[in-house]
Amino acid sequence: GFVKPMVYYAQSKTGLNGRDKNHVWMLAATAPLAGGTVKAMWYKVDPRFANNTRTKLGLGYNYNLSKRTKLYADVANSRQKGVITGTSYKAYSVYAVGMQHNF
Repeated sequence: GFVKPMVYYAQSKTGLNGRDKNHVWMLAATAPLAGGTVKAMWYKVDPRFANNTRTKLGLGYNYNLSKRTKLYADVANSRQKGVITGTSYKAYSVYAVGMQHNF
């Protein structure tokens, strides 16, 4: 198969005597397409001690110009549910477009 799946899970304990827990999940994959690489990712952070779950969905494409140079384009949407310090969070989108050259 040419699709490369990735799975990630982490748990951290914080706070007094480690009573607060954070859980992080990520599912991702890359696949070759038209001389480049398609990237996709889903990510979730769920702190069990607070009401502020965050999720992120991303999609991107790398196009190789040479062995050391590539063009890239990425877009992501992030959502946060809950309230932190009186501020209610919603959703936002970000993007990145550029060229990377490795020396």
